[in-house]
Amino acid sequence: MKNKVIIKIVVGCVLLAGSPLRSGASDVLYSGLTPLKELVAESPMIVYTSVDTNNLPTIHLTITEIWKGTNEISKTGVAVGTQISQQWPASDGPVPDGAVLFYQRALPSSESLRIGSEHYVRAGSFDDMTIQEFKTKFGL
Repeated sequence: MKNKVIIKIVVGCVLLAGSPLRSGASDVLYSGLTPLKELVAESPMIVYTSVDTNNLPTIHLTITEIWKGTNEISKTGVAVGTQISQQWPASDGPVPDGAVLFYQRALPSSESLRIGSEHYVRAGSFDDMTIQEFKTKFGL
């Protein structure tokens, strides 16, 4: 009898630990393995891009807005109008309307930045929120 009670308690604790209802989890949206809140805080530069799909399977992301890190422009060469080309395989689903790019330091003590995470925008939203909701929520 005691063993059954102990097993139920352990199983309950394990389930609760993985539950989105645990304390603070409702304020965190996940981006891969990094919570979106942390990704925004740790990214020195965040930009919004439009997507040109005229040359599929190659898409061209054009930076149209810099939401965070305008002081990084001179160090990185990233600016409004910068184009980034990449392949878009059919297996990745429908082509996005835009993308939010989160830059990170190439090395911890480095000045250079690289794209650390991409979030594709479809129908004006990503990660279950509109672009404006995202900008408002994270103060961008």
